Amino acid sequence: MLAALLTASAIAGRLGPSEDGPAVAEALHPLSACDDVYPFDLVQLPASDFWVEFRPEHAWGTPTMVQVLEEAAQRLTLQHPGSPPLLVGDIAQQHGGNLPPHKTHGDGRSADIGLFGWSGTVDGLHGGFPKLRPDELDVERTWAVIEALLATGQVEHILLDQGHIDRIVTWLRETGRKSPAELARTFPPLDSPRLWSMTSIVRHAEDHAEHLHVRVLCAGPGHFSGT
Repeated sequence: MLAALLTASAIAGRLGPSEDGPAVAEALHPLSACDDVYPFDLVQLPASDFWVEFRPEHAWGTPTMVQVLEEAAQRLTLQHPGSPPLLVGDIAQQHGGNLPPHKTHGDGRSADIGLFGWSGTVDGLHGGFPKLRPDELDVERTWAVIEALLATGQVEHILLDQGHIDRIVTWLRETGRKSPAELARTFPPLDSPRLWSMTSIVRHAEDHAEHLHVRVLCAGPGHFSGT
């Protein structure tokens, strides 16, 4: 069973957050102005050894979203053999539309992904994922997930709690894995101008100490530029 793969270093991330916080205005985001209209033409994330779908009935996304998750999960497995599979939370319902308590899971372009560092099993997740303190985060594997997502070239942004972001940035700086310029592009300061119009960046959002919230671009499968 896939659930058995979630061992001591299993992935965590809350599946039903009160999304994005009061500062988010994605409905007005220029990159979010897609041509799609409800009901959305979504595809279901297929079953795979690379991930666990906590609620398959809420695992419907745009073709781009599904391809991004597939690409990232496979890249993570190649880079970190033996890692537990990704734990994929809510994306959208089959035809999109309102999905309480989420604010941005109505069009299949947003997905919640668990964080590495939790010590439980998927069977113990009944009311959503527990919060992780920054010192509980498996920084290397969590960064591997983020890097794999960004490598697809189809990520609009990734939301995460600032405490986790700070720990990841410190680790990347201390290990010399990223230059200051690269860090600034990936993790722009909170006061950066036009922050919400920047693409492929990781930024803070309240209520995201349990999971990554990934938002992909509008491009369809023919425009997918993953490697």
